[in-house]
Amino acid sequence: MAKKKRWQYCSAKGGSHGTMICTACQKKVTEGEYRVNETEEAYHVQHRACSKIDPKWAELDSQGDASIKSVRTRLAAYITFRDEWNESALNEEIEEMQTFLNSDYVKAFEQRMEVAAVASSS
Repeated sequence: MAKKKRWQYCSAKGGSHGTMICTACQKKVTEGEYRVNETEEAYHVQHRACSKIDPKWAELDSQGDASIKSVRTRLAAYITFRDEWNESALNEEIEEMQTFLNSDYVKAFEQRMEVAAVASSS
């Protein structure tokens, strides 16, 4: 029986594995998300677009979406609490959350989710 592949899900921004040549399209992975399976012989890397049938991508998107929604909900609650109780101790936490929500990561994630939603409704 063949050994089940154990994929790891990564961002090209955060590092590299082996030659970073996609085993599906044979092009170099230089940006975006990819998955990698390490064997004794090599790292098997695939672009997200070349492995989109992998249900793990949808699971990761769902987790990312839930995380961003949670930050937005907590941010609103923290701002309300701070303003009502004049609690300046929350200023740093609020600033960190606002920085995260305004980050390129969140913008790119939300843009990708919008494109996927439009594509799936077509």
